[in-house]
Amino acid sequence: MSANNPSLGGMLRRKDVQYALVFLALYVVWILWPVYGIMPFFAFAALIVSKYLKTRKALRQLTRAAKDRFPDKLPAEKWNLLLDYGFPIYAPKDSYALGQVFRVVELGGYACLVGLVVQQRWADVIACFSGCMFALHMQRMLQPERYFEKQARKKPEEFGPRAQAIRDLQAWVLSDDAP
Repeated sequence: MSANNPSLGGMLRRKDVQYALVFLALYVVWILWPVYGIMPFFAFAALIVSKYLKTRKALRQLTRAAKDRFPDKLPAEKWNLLLDYGFPIYAPKDSYALGQVFRVVELGGYACLVGLVVQQRWADVIACFSGCMFALHMQRMLQPERYFEKQARKKPEEFGPRAQAIRDLQAWVLSDDAP
């Protein structure tokens, strides 16, 4: 397999893909479970996620084409960051706004979680918790700089340079030097 088309087995070994699949599976269970009266909200969230995934896929294809055509413009690790976090790098304001939407969904889910625990609706508790974790994961994907800054407090040598690299890439894609 070429670098542009990784194998399915290789993709399934990545932690972020594994987490996304777990959260997506739990989210589907949550959608299918009869949550009283709020199904349109979750259908809307699923629509947002599907649009994000389509946009992310298109940006990855664009980035791969630029990497193939101009491999000397950036070091390999920055190209990889651009491939992994293209949406927040190319459109930081849109990504931040969408991340904030998922933050509100997550916090609202925690409040709903308390109400479900009080009512002892355990299946709904599990589904609600999985939805909260899915929203948290989407925040991390949409706001990687913020996530890396938080992690840099614990491991500055590992996550500090990543946050700085994302800031540098955000400036670079808007510069005249970018392809």
